[in-house]
Amino acid sequence: MIYVEGSTACKRTTCLGLLRTDNNGASFTAVTAPPTPHAKGNEDNPWDQIVFANANDGFALGVDVNGKGDSTGSALYDTRNGARSWKKMHEPVGAFLSSIAVGSSTLYGVTSKCSKQSDGNEGCLDYRLVHASLSGRDWTSTPIPNGRAYPWDFLGNVAAYGPMVWMTEGAKWSLLVSSRDRGSQLSAFTPKFPALASIAGCDLTAFSTRALWAACPTGMEVSFFFSGDGGAKWSTVPTKQFMGTGGGFFDPVSSTLAFVDYGGLLPLYRVTNAGRDLVVAGTLHCSKVNSSVNALAFTNSRDGLAICLPQDLSTSARLERTTDGGAIWSPIKS
Repeated sequence: MIYVEGSTACKRTTCLGLLRTDNNGASFTAVTAPPTPHAKGNEDNPWDQIVFANANDGFALGVDVNGKGDSTGSALYDTRNGARSWKKMHEPVGAFLSSIAVGSSTLYGVTSKCSKQSDGNEGCLDYRLVHASLSGRDWTSTPIPNGRAYPWDFLGNVAAYGPMVWMTEGAKWSLLVSSRDRGSQLSAFTPKFPALASIAGCDLTAFSTRALWAACPTGMEVSFFFSGDGGAKWSTVPTKQFMGTGGGFFDPVSSTLAFVDYGGLLPLYRVTNAGRDLVVAGTLHCSKVNSSVNALAFTNSRDGLAICLPQDLSTSARLERTTDGGAIWSPIKS
């Protein structure tokens, strides 16, 4: 099941729309988008995250605003009926919720307390991993081990599988933070360089209690890694130069397969053998001049969807589909 968020015409400049496909893009069904907070009369802004734990239970995280359009904190909504309707949830008390993740039975998030620091800049401290049942009614929190000496947000996302939880920190050095009991207790260690080296934390994807993929921004570029032992050791995916600021995308599919696309006229690669091997799968022609692969989502080794932004313009965005592992791509007509 894949959800696609996009814009649609309405009384304001644009409103958000949400589509769902249960057959790898062969057809789509319009469902209800979460009620994005916005200033009266203004267009909707995209949600920061929309994640689903199963076919029915989903969560949307964004920034709440007042009538003037000023941020007043985070906004968390949930659906219990597969995006037919949404309602606002109770959030962890007293802190800003900056990211969420779901396991089969647990909702996770990262909170912090943000304020003006002694140097006059806005900064955040007291980072905590919060977790609750999927109902979101019983939030508890655990302090995140902090390898940073200054108040900036350099945490990667939260990844979870069963009782295991992971996240990374990137700054002066990189830390992998993990838990074996759904976040009640956290520990941290520094992987051997260059594994998980990042300026802003890595984007982790877990497919078992041992199999992890990582995409780590290192400035304008991105590095990729795989671990088959729960994060203790990592192998480097031998990618070419990958510009993370636009053009390509990395999509882990399973514990043994991922795809990486460099954008432009460069090919789409299949990544196998614990991240050690790259084989050309095909070419996603977003544009002959310039391109941005804004999203890439394979549901298995053959079926995938991609959002192309030719010339990096959202007004020219189009949805493409493959059914043969990326060898041939076809635009999906609206």
